[in-house]
Amino acid sequence: MKTKNPYKERTMIWALYEEDYSDLTASQIADVFGTTKEYVNQAMRRIKRETGYVVPYVRLSPQGKPLCK
Repeated sequence: MKTKNPYKERTMIWALYEEDYSDLTASQIADVFGTTKEYVNQAMRRIKRETGYVVPYVRLSPQGKPLCK
């Protein structure tokens, strides 16, 4: 269960915590925000470290196919 969003409203990290990106890859999320995949991954790691929440997104195998849980 998610707690109250601790990040500044309308920032990228706030949106990653608040909104649903479960149908996008990290690269696609980066395109939405006009940033890099690495920055998105860094923000997702920060969210997990600080809140315990894992941002849902499509993870790809090395072959480029979606991984399922």
